[in-house]
Amino acid sequence: MTRYGIKDTSLGPWMKWEITNRAERAIKFIESYCHLFQGYGAGELIVLAQYQKDWLYEVFADGVKAAILSIPRGNGKSTFLGALATWALFDPVLAWGDPKIYLIAYTLSQTAETYGAALRFIELEDELARRSVVHYGRGTEKVIIKNELFNGEMMPIASEHSGLQGKNPTLGIIDEAGEQEYEVWTDLRMGAQKRGNCLIIAIGTPGDENTVLGKLHEQYLKDDLSSGMRYLEYSAPANCDVKDESLWLKANPLLLEGKMDITALRDNLKEPEATFRKFHLGQWTTDTKCWLGMDGKAIWDRLRGPYDFVEHAATWAGLDVGLSNDTSALVWIQKREDGRYHAKTKIWYPELSNDGQVNTQDIEDFIINLKRKYDLRAVAFDPAYFQREAMRLETARVPLIEVPQQQQRRMAEYIARLYNAIITGELSHDGDEAFRTQILNAERRSFSGELYTLQKLDKKQTNKIDSTIALALALSEAQLAPPERTRLIGGWLTTKKEGIDSALQRPGEAQDIR
Repeated sequence: MTRYGIKDTSLGPWMKWEITNRAERAIKFIESYCHLFQGYGAGELIVLAQYQKDWLYEVFADGVKAAILSIPRGNGKSTFLGALATWALFDPVLAWGDPKIYLIAYTLSQTAETYGAALRFIELEDELARRSVVHYGRGTEKVIIKNELFNGEMMPIASEHSGLQGKNPTLGIIDEAGEQEYEVWTDLRMGAQKRGNCLIIAIGTPGDENTVLGKLHEQYLKDDLSSGMRYLEYSAPANCDVKDESLWLKANPLLLEGKMDITALRDNLKEPEATFRKFHLGQWTTDTKCWLGMDGKAIWDRLRGPYDFVEHAATWAGLDVGLSNDTSALVWIQKREDGRYHAKTKIWYPELSNDGQVNTQDIEDFIINLKRKYDLRAVAFDPAYFQREAMRLETARVPLIEVPQQQQRRMAEYIARLYNAIITGELSHDGDEAFRTQILNAERRSFSGELYTLQKLDKKQTNKIDSTIALALALSEAQLAPPERTRLIGGWLTTKKEGIDSALQRPGEAQDIR
């Protein structure tokens, strides 16, 4: 539906400016045509913060193809991005062709912050409103501008629908980059390569390490950013005192410029410390909901240590089989000489198959090979999605233990054992990145008092945790396994596993048969 038609197809007065520097043009346009539409100063023209101006000079420097800004909440990101998108639509570089401006968020409703701001800027300024037309309709929203030199459009795009492949914008803006999957960035960059002159911008607050901002932050720390990329981060020093207000100024440029209410930050100190550090100090911490706590990454990483699995040694395994569009994982463990349990995982990914489902025959074969190589004492699994396969494994004499995850109290006990083993250092692992990701993807789901099981962080399907569940199953089976017995010369007569064969007690001395 068209809200109103284009009344004026003439070029805007800004097209007569003799300014050639793009940053200067953007600043002048925003401060000349974009009016604040809410809060203090509503109706007045925007006055950009100094940090925003400085960043624009960085963004529009020669050779820059992509720019990333990591900054705490409350520093005017969405309003700024909406104003920048408005300028890019109305004042394009003509040599780049018709302007195409994409405002990207995870869902269309989330684009309301930036795209909605741009709409308000256009509505409140007659010079802009009469030179454009706004189309409404879910999935077809856009602003169109037509004149004698160019036809341009600005539209919101929901990354959840994978609508980025093949897009080639002149300006692509990823808002809340700390919440969007990294594929959003790669898809947009790939499409941008089709257009020689294109700029991609990502702005957000620290979030999960697998997001756009998380991956780019990691590349920045490793000095591994591609040429033509700029990364800027506003944050307080790591491990600083969260109550040190002088450090708040370092992380929040609007606070430093007197444009942020410090009392609001003081009120936010009531939040959990990890939340405050991430959202208000711009620090990269483990997800505030991670079941291992805000130091979950460090806790898991310090368990890393080399170990070579011993053939024919006692081994326990846990299996978590996912449905379509979910991973499946097997974890197997052995007890080291120092008493710790070493864990290793194998993850199957549905996207590698033709039908979007993991081939359970591959899982069966893998378990059979484990049994051949090691003394496989138990494979704990949820029978819900592995019944027929389990029957075939039993025929192959694989020792299976059914652990239905619907039995929440039992699962809570398994999770508690795993948590204690991780915290006390009773586990070790090889440092597998996929294993680490799935461990940190879990959050607690309480169901009775202090008891809890695990679920995917924020209940997002992309946050796989199958290796975590499989590890809990394997570890509990190992810890609950009957102790190996010793044979007494003239005394005990039994097998290695207690309770399998009957035993006769006679006096004598012990001899270890393990």
